[in-house]
Amino acid sequence: MDRRAMLRLAGVTGTAAMAGCLADSLGTDPDDGDESESNGDDETPADEQSEDDTTDGGPERSPAETVVAFYEAIADGDVDRVHDLQHDEADPYDVDDEDEFTVEATETIATDDDSATVETLVTADGASVALGPVVDLELEDGAWRVLEVSPIRPDDDTALRPNATFEVDRENGSQRITHTAGDDVRASTLSVRGDGLEQTGAWTDIGGDASAEIDGEPAVTAGDAVTVGVADDDSPLGRLGRWDGRRRTRRGSRCDRLGDRERRRGDSVRLCVRIATHTDCCN
Repeated sequence: MDRRAMLRLAGVTGTAAMAGCLADSLGTDPDDGDESESNGDDETPADEQSEDDTTDGGPERSPAETVVAFYEAIADGDVDRVHDLQHDEADPYDVDDEDEFTVEATETIATDDDSATVETLVTADGASVALGPVVDLELEDGAWRVLEVSPIRPDDDTALRPNATFEVDRENGSQRITHTAGDDVRASTLSVRGDGLEQTGAWTDIGGDASAEIDGEPAVTAGDAVTVGVADDDSPLGRLGRWDGRRRTRRGSRCDRLGDRERRRGDSVRLCVRIATHTDCCN
């Protein structure tokens, strides 16, 4: 065994790129804020919102519906509507500095009598990667209002993105990737790609284990693994390290940029694990 790497697929993928930008506009620090506890399943895909759900200031609007309306106002460039949906204690929001966003899904991950936290999957106009900020809201005059937008932190509970750890071992001309801890991951959303690998593609298509189930679908759980051959066993591996979703950008992941740099130094093998719309680097 030559090298070992740990990869944590945390729910923070892509959050800093957008949530940090949103937080700047709101006058908040994306690294600040209290952590919230998960409290249930309220997933609300954006395409299931009704027209009545987007009436500004309606007392029947839920926290998740308020978040959808907030992003719709940003997409429309409607500054007045954005400000109407903000809490009075939130700093003014400058729509002109932001992209247009589409809300793919929402999940209320914490709520009490007068505050709530909503996890989101949001795609910026022209981007191929869904980002995932959290939105804190408070009741004001009987209606939910957006107080702060911030990134999901690595230790936060998440409902829309998996948190899992994969271990990568290299021996005898192959790489073995093992799910060692954390959430089960739908096999259909998991794939392997990399330069210098003999097999790439969907996890199960290249022989990966999927011994668990999520809603009747095969899922990868702790102990499941896949082994892929290395085409050029004599080439040194690129730098191994723990994936950090906060380095993700819409122009490409740090993983991609690191791989290019390492290959210029003679390294040709690069292994990445991909979950759904985002790429996470193993080495």
